[in-house]
Amino acid sequence: SRQTVHPDISDRGKAFDLPTQIVDGHNILEIRAAMDKAVEMARSNQMNIVEVKTKRWGPHYIGQPIGYRDDMEEIEEDMKNGDSLVLYERYLLENGYADEEYFENLKKEITDEIETNIEKASKAEFPVFDDIYRKENIYTQPETGGDL
Repeated sequence: SRQTVHPDISDRGKAFDLPTQIVDGHNILEIRAAMDKAVEMARSNQMNIVEVKTKRWGPHYIGQPIGYRDDMEEIEEDMKNGDSLVLYERYLLENGYADEEYFENLKKEITDEIETNIEKASKAEFPVFDDIYRKENIYTQPETGGDL
């Protein structure tokens, strides 16, 4: 509200006669449908705008004081109930696309993969600072896609 009077930033596109879509940033299916339409338009050489409405749950940068917001309780509630993954999981369950067992197995698989990678990283050789300037250091490793 301090940057622009109108809450829909995409309205700026109207000055250029650009079609716009505004979607709920917590609804994966709505985002997908809007992006499918936007990509189709773009491929037929029609510029367009998709504005995805969502909330920033954390500060702008690490170290920003948390007290800059007065709606932290609302944000915490949104994180529990309005998170896009929570909403999508609920949608899949309610519509019979998946069951609780599927999500339990998926969460276990993801947790195991994360733990495996943490263990692998903790045993890996510590990188040399000058390696950040060597592009081949990233792209020649088999685990990151092969050779240059």
